[in-house]
Amino acid sequence: MNKGFKGIVITLALVLALTLAVGLSACNETEYYSVSTECNVDQSIAQITVSPSTNTQGYQKGETAYVTVAIAPGSKYAVESVSANGTALSCGQDGKYNFTVEGDTKISVQIIQTTDVALTVSADDEKGSFVVSPVGTV
Repeated sequence: MNKGFKGIVITLALVLALTLAVGLSACNETEYYSVSTECNVDQSIAQITVSPSTNTQGYQKGETAYVTVAIAPGSKYAVESVSANGTALSCGQDGKYNFTVEGDTKISVQIIQTTDVALTVSADDEKGSFVVSPVGTV
């Protein structure tokens, strides 16, 4: 094999090895996604909070997150629905709407006006008193 041809073969082998190394390292990069919110009423009526991601760069695919919705006390509004990318979410007993991040996620919250105000009644047996207050967190 002559020296010129041997040099070309070695150069091509090095270029191929470098290309494979760069390609494989790119495959191992973690992708991060965002979660945004939208609501049909003003923030003075409903405040939407999304759980923080485990990484400052964003949410990773498969990461579990949640949303909470706080309604202004006595405002006569209630949560009608909460969805993530069009899929309805259910409210857990802890007041959280859990979802799994599969990519960039848009949380949509629909609020309706009600004619009734939800109340919380609590009793203090020691003092013999009752406290009645509007419910503000759904």
